[in-house]
Amino acid sequence: MSTPSALHSSASPLVSVLMPAHNAGQFIDAAIASILEQSYTNLELVVLDDGSQDDSAARAAAWAARDSRVRALGNGGNYGGADTRNRLFRLANPESQYFALMDSDDISMPDRIAHQVAFLAANSEHGLIGGHTLIIDDRDRVIGLRRYPTTHEGIVKVIARFNPIAHPTVMLRRSVVEEIGQYDTSLTCIEDYDLWIRVALAYKVANLDEVVLRYRISPNQVKQKHLRRSIRETIDLQRKWLFHPRLRSPFNIAYWCAEHVLLGLPESWVLALFKRMTYTKA
Repeated sequence: MSTPSALHSSASPLVSVLMPAHNAGQFIDAAIASILEQSYTNLELVVLDDGSQDDSAARAAAWAARDSRVRALGNGGNYGGADTRNRLFRLANPESQYFALMDSDDISMPDRIAHQVAFLAANSEHGLIGGHTLIIDDRDRVIGLRRYPTTHEGIVKVIARFNPIAHPTVMLRRSVVEEIGQYDTSLTCIEDYDLWIRVALAYKVANLDEVVLRYRISPNQVKQKHLRRSIRETIDLQRKWLFHPRLRSPFNIAYWCAEHVLLGLPESWVLALFKRMTYTKA
């Protein structure tokens, strides 16, 4: 596997699909295949292995050997999610205009990239586009559907209370990352939430009113393994933005106060409550 200093491809894809990988050998083949089988083809897929101890790196390298659109790189250690994603921004082909975010255990719908490129091309005031998700388990069984606010106004209305944009559904403009900045590496569980808030205060953001991703829930996910840390980081982040003129409201403040109760509940209760509040039947 190549190191992060590997040269960029000479091709000039419009979209760079960025995929961090860590011990994802069980699912990474399906994740990569879902990108290479997209109806939109003017793309590259950059896979950056973050110190996996399984065969994730070897599987990604095998795909790169078969398809020139894939670049399989290695961190040379375990740096964590935010740092690895920031490295991916820097490793993307410098000519690409859009970054499509993708996790190594999820599955993108066949028209995801095409529809998101079309949206951003037609809506120059928007810096970011996401979409709805089908929730699947580690056996690919659909266990729910999660819908998100679709308009900028709907997203900004709730973004101080919860994250209304699913991380691996996002496509954003390179120019937005260059202006707003990258992920905050001090955050270990909610670096995406922080970035979305910053983007939403500078640009319009939206979600497509369609399912763009099969989102996998498994015990190995960072937010599942470090649930209390995720809650604490969320509460601290929301406190930072609660009184911003565009986000301030009595309801948001009351909601933030109520969230502290979650720190005292058993983790199984918190997960059950989250699923009950956010999942609907597919």
